[in-house]
Amino acid sequence: MNSINKWMIISVILLLIVIGLGAIHLVGTSEPVVKKKQLPVKDPQSPIELAQEIKKLAEKGHVYGIPPISIGTPKQKVIEKLGPSEGNLYKAKNVLFRYDSKNRICSITYEHRYGDDYIMIPKRYKKVLMADIKQVLGEPTYTEGNMYVEHYYQLNNYYVTFTTGGLEDQSGLLALRVSSKECESFGKGL
Repeated sequence: MNSINKWMIISVILLLIVIGLGAIHLVGTSEPVVKKKQLPVKDPQSPIELAQEIKKLAEKGHVYGIPPISIGTPKQKVIEKLGPSEGNLYKAKNVLFRYDSKNRICSITYEHRYGDDYIMIPKRYKKVLMADIKQVLGEPTYTEGNMYVEHYYQLNNYYVTFTTGGLEDQSGLLALRVSSKECESFGKGL
């Protein structure tokens, strides 16, 4: 063999070894070659931040945990997103939807009890006290009840009702309802 053929054979063998080692390295690597930098998502933690979250969502007719459904969403869109409903009330993801005469959502409720069903507010809101709500929203427009007390607020075009286990500001939230004027009997008198 002449020397040029020897160098060609050695070069081809070396090239195949390099390609093989590169392939083994790529297959054995579980991480992508290019890493995307992920920004941390800030989740509200303090009761005041959670009360601010409730306010911000309620001002737009929303509640936590069920986007893109809000006050005014047609019943057909709810069915498309979450499945069929049961009459005017829709129990899904621990939320009750009430529909108006035009078959649009007029009330969204996280409630401690509905008939024989227990529907719980999201865990994130269990540490929120009525004192925190009052610090963010001020005094309620109207309050009624003894053992279970409903505290009513008007935010923009919506009404928000917080149910607590008593009149004390240290009472925790048992229920949360966001509703439109058409659906809330409290709001009709304002």
